[in-house]
Amino acid sequence: MTSRERVLTVLNGGIPDRAPIGGGAPAISDLNDQVRSSLNGADPADHLGVDVRSVSFEAGVRETDLARYLKQLPAEAWLGDVETLLGYAEWGYVPPTAQRGHQEVNPLGEVQTLDEMKRFIFPDLTAERRYQDLKAKVTALHDRGLAVVGRPPRLGGVIFEAAWRLRGFEAFFIDLVARPDLAAYLLDQMTFFNRINAGVLAGAGVDAIYLGDDIGEPTRMLISPDLWRHFIKPRMAQIIAAARFVNPAVHILYHSDGYVLPIVRDLVSIGVTALHPVQPDCMDPLLVRARAGGRLTLWGTIGVQTAMLYASPQAIRQEVKRRMETLGENGGLVLAPAYDLEPGVPWDNLVAFFDAVNEYGWYR
Repeated sequence: MTSRERVLTVLNGGIPDRAPIGGGAPAISDLNDQVRSSLNGADPADHLGVDVRSVSFEAGVRETDLARYLKQLPAEAWLGDVETLLGYAEWGYVPPTAQRGHQEVNPLGEVQTLDEMKRFIFPDLTAERRYQDLKAKVTALHDRGLAVVGRPPRLGGVIFEAAWRLRGFEAFFIDLVARPDLAAYLLDQMTFFNRINAGVLAGAGVDAIYLGDDIGEPTRMLISPDLWRHFIKPRMAQIIAAARFVNPAVHILYHSDGYVLPIVRDLVSIGVTALHPVQPDCMDPLLVRARAGGRLTLWGTIGVQTAMLYASPQAIRQEVKRRMETLGENGGLVLAPAYDLEPGVPWDNLVAFFDAVNEYGWYR
């Protein structure tokens, strides 16, 4: 099977030749000099055999805008990849830092009324220049036999997380209860942009669309299931419906860190195909599968928060083996690290993960 055939077989409920590898390879810039030299300039994802690649919309800010944004940040701020930085800069959002005097900047943090909120000018997330090359990128990856996941432009999350970053965490949660008109308006704007862009991604031919928000903590949800069902679920359903109107076969990969077990059935009911990253220290993957009635592909499942950084290569290999023994029998599993791979992750641990999938992940 090609990588794409392997991934689509799993997402469509079948059993592939091997459990797909869903990502996790770091950028070469994050690797040490010795590793970069050993790869001879190769893409780590190609070198390691990742089955999936992602495509996303072009950023809406210029390099000069980004440079200006970066200058206002404190020296100790570490915000992740360039895509994240570009997104923050475009919205005018500044995350909080530990250094005294550097507070979070929420563009809608001072808004008191609906009329004030309606005067806010949102970034143009649906401009054609952002996605004019998407279809060509998808086609090129498909020609290489790779599966493709498409990401809409977002501010951390698609609906919930983007809204609270714009509004401020505390203010947005007060809105949900005491000022629901403000919350609904803001969420409606996020939904409008994402309905359009989900359709664009589906039209570009991606195999799956990455949607989601971090709505989970390690032991509970950030937002109550009832509030999620009232405010978030119907809007997420609209986005999924917009994508499937363009391409009924497109899959939906829903992301949230942490504990989201109470809404697993809801996700299935609105058309989510796969849940990512299924952190095993927050939710038992077997319980997630049972709650979903076997109708949800588990994408991730490998590692607690510190595993890739501090566990031994042998421990990582054993976890891959255990996941295949407990979850892999009938498919429905895309193996990937359950936590972000920070730049300090030892190369031997990454190699151990990929080698273990290639040793234990075969079905026939």
